[in-house]
Amino acid sequence: MIKLLVFNCLLLFTFSSIYSQATKEKSRLAVLDLEPDKGVSVKETEYISDILRTELVKTKLFVIIERSSIRKVLAEQAFQQKGCVDTKCSVQIGQLLAADKILEGKVQYISGKYIITANIVDVTTGRLDFAEQTSLNSIEDFESKNEVFIRKISAHASGVDEGSVVIRKPRTPYVWRSAIFPGWGQWHKQDEMKGAIYSSLGIIFLGNLLSQYQGFQNAQADYNSTLGLPYLLGQNAILYNYITINPKRETVLESQNQVNLSLGLLAVFWIFNIGDAYYFEPKEKKLTLFFDLSKDQRFSFDRSQEKDSNYYQIQIKYKF
Repeated sequence: MIKLLVFNCLLLFTFSSIYSQATKEKSRLAVLDLEPDKGVSVKETEYISDILRTELVKTKLFVIIERSSIRKVLAEQAFQQKGCVDTKCSVQIGQLLAADKILEGKVQYISGKYIITANIVDVTTGRLDFAEQTSLNSIEDFESKNEVFIRKISAHASGVDEGSVVIRKPRTPYVWRSAIFPGWGQWHKQDEMKGAIYSSLGIIFLGNLLSQYQGFQNAQADYNSTLGLPYLLGQNAILYNYITINPKRETVLESQNQVNLSLGLLAVFWIFNIGDAYYFEPKEKKLTLFFDLSKDQRFSFDRSQEKDSNYYQIQIKYKF
């Protein structure tokens, strides 16, 4: 009993140590409101700043200091964030907030595009660690097109590999749209090219299924309308029925098989389209799909990784 108690205490101590170390590894990050510049309103920069905080929280790599806490500390110290335009000023704010790193930056409107600049400042060293920019057609696009931007900021601010940064986003809006019609979820992600491809393929697969089903109905109607001779008439009746009815029966069976095949291909494509809407992100992962109608029956999946993208290749070979 005493040994078991000691063991449990040691186990609890070990897990407590691991948890403490994991907690200490997280940097305290203060995300300041981005500064508006050249045709950008304060409301628009606050909108982007709030999304930055939310997305950085989702990475679970930082302890994000709340916006209300930032404003409270700055107000107590009579410190104005507005007009803080250099690294030294950001370091002073970071020290007041007991932050390890500061994210500050600005939003500009140039030549019909919004340019978002984010800088990561190390409060301890007082140096600018990292700077990243992204451009958008509209402010609203930032909510759906920020993953690459957030991934790079998180990786450099936390010192981890960019590919290991996980941003958990709700996938339901994409999935149910693609479940209703292929490509709709991709369009909703604003991945227009992939949406157009999936929509076109969906129409082709649906059209093929309807065409095959119509052929099956025609073959079945032709078969049902064919009159055979009674078998009581002897061998001539059997021969006549075999020559006239059997080919039509074979046509019906072949048409039915084509319908089943078309339905199976449509189902596989539809499921694959839903999986793509759930998992793949625009400009992050590229998928190559091959259908090789050969004598062999094979399925292969290849994955390779480069600096900024994951490439997936699927190859299917099936005998028809």
